[in-house]
Amino acid sequence: PEWHTPGLVLAGAGTLLALAGMRALIVRGRGLPMNAYPPRIFVADGVYAFLAHPIYAGAFLAAVGASLWMGSAAGLVMALRDQVE
Repeated sequence: PEWHTPGLVLAGAGTLLALAGMRALIVRGRGLPMNAYPPRIFVADGVYAFLAHPIYAGAFLAAVGASLWMGSAAGLVMALRDQVE
């Protein structure tokens, strides 16, 4: 119960970070964040000025936050394990 609010905040922040990265690639890069339609223009401003991979970082934060929010130790282990590999 004591981890519900911080977990929810972390999951929300991670989701917003990933969405900001996707938006930057679509709007500034004129492409989609996937191999089939890659951005035509290199994006180095906005959220990409601070992080090289904001979509991945956001997904990681969202996974850790969701695990804390739901009180899932197994989910937390899986989220952290995927970052080590």
